Amino acid sequence: MRTQDDIMREPARASARGWRRLAGAAALTASMAMSGCASAPRDMPSQQFTQTQDAISEAVEQGAREDAAAEIAAAEEHFAKAKAAADNKDYEIALLYAEKAEADAKLAEARSERADAAGNLDELQESIRVLKDEIDRQLDERDQEQS
Repeated sequence: MRTQDDIMREPARASARGWRRLAGAAALTASMAMSGCASAPRDMPSQQFTQTQDAISEAVEQGAREDAAAEIAAAEEHFAKAKAAADNKDYEIALLYAEKAEADAKLAEARSERADAAGNLDELQESIRVLKDEIDRQLDERDQEQS
């Protein structure tokens, strides 16, 4: 059974997850910038395409269309460009766009999780306010009975 302490810690945990994902997206972006020195891919970047599609799907599942619409739209746009480049056998450009799309998707997911955590916090604060009001009402009743 969840205690009030567990409920109060949920927004902090969700917020921490969101910041970790945001930091992960930043690290991914830095890694992408550094990988520019690597040799150009000669084959279709299938593994990166799979990772990108998974990142976009996960972000959408987390509510990115509502909470991070611009970021998820950018991810989908960059992924479409990656697919077009791959169709033209320009695998280096395809890889770069796919990596950029993955970073956009991870950012969208982090923003969506942050919005969820903020909503949970608002709900928790309202519940606490209602609880306090009820306790105050009961205390007032007791005071009136004793008077």
